[in-house]
Amino acid sequence: MLGKASNDTNITNVPSRNFRTARWSPKGDFIVAVEQTSLDGIFPIELKVCLFDFNRNTLTLTETPPLNISDLKVGAGINISPDGQMLAVTPKLSPIERPLVFNITDRHNIKQILLEPNAPDASTINNPYSTQSDNSVNNVVFSADHQYLIYSVYGNEDSILLGLSSQKERIFSYKLDTNLNKYIRTQALDQRFALNDALLTRAGNFIISAISTTKVFQKQSDGSFLQTDSNDEISQVGPPYTAHCHELEDGTILEDYGTRFVTYKLSDTGKIVDRKVNSLADNSNYLKDVFHNSALYLNDQKHLGFVNFTNEGIQIEDIAPFDNVDAALEICPIDESLLMSTASNIELFSIEKNTLTKLKTSMQ
Repeated sequence: MLGKASNDTNITNVPSRNFRTARWSPKGDFIVAVEQTSLDGIFPIELKVCLFDFNRNTLTLTETPPLNISDLKVGAGINISPDGQMLAVTPKLSPIERPLVFNITDRHNIKQILLEPNAPDASTINNPYSTQSDNSVNNVVFSADHQYLIYSVYGNEDSILLGLSSQKERIFSYKLDTNLNKYIRTQALDQRFALNDALLTRAGNFIISAISTTKVFQKQSDGSFLQTDSNDEISQVGPPYTAHCHELEDGTILEDYGTRFVTYKLSDTGKIVDRKVNSLADNSNYLKDVFHNSALYLNDQKHLGFVNFTNEGIQIEDIAPFDNVDAALEICPIDESLLMSTASNIELFSIEKNTLTKLKTSMQ
């Protein structure tokens, strides 16, 4: 059972800090957050990655030692492996042109796990207008047992936007070598596709991407990935061109295009089957979190709700008004009634009978 709830928005005992984003651990027992610690005008010049143990009975966040990472400047993404043992930090617009991976099994004795090679291949971009790194890390995802990880680099986004010659974005796959305690690269995929909130399926067998064309890559016996299917989304349903990819609890693949959801299954041979397109009456929905066979959404009318995916289609369940459309929102993985919101401060809410209630939490 959760601690005592209240509607009083002034009772949260959390000191004023400036968190950019936060993520639940898979078991809901700790939270990882990125905090902005200093500014140069309106731009952050220093960030740190914080960890908090979470007590669900007392709703208390207890801070443990932060990660010691230098050169975290403009932004940083965080991704926790599904088993809760690994943490990847993705520096944004930073001299660090690689993901930083840590073993967080013991959060008081965190150890960095190196990648080999420890950086993307040399950039092939020739963009005279870009002052930023061409190898900035886009995203990192783990397989369920953290044995595999993949990450993507932006590659050619500036070139495309500026109408320059198209270049290749790159995705790299790695497998953990337990003897060396390193992730060893198994393949560099020099395809032009992006991983937006990307998907490596839980079993580590498939990579899914969706940028104008959905592509499916299946893992081979040597650990490499081979394309097995594709589907041209643009010719069938039109823009937008990129999707956020998710895997539901029953193995259904979900692609979120904002104005519509595409769902399908993957056969044992990596083929797209049972594909369905679900359009929404409100074309301004944003999926904030996907869990089990449902997703949390927030629309431009500032209403929070659930999208439930069934064999019959989708069902929309409205919850309550929610003012901050820019907040990072995530449901606790082990308690669908517990919602975390991150917009400067970390706040917790309970969801019961379509009512959203702010909870009294404390940070120490």
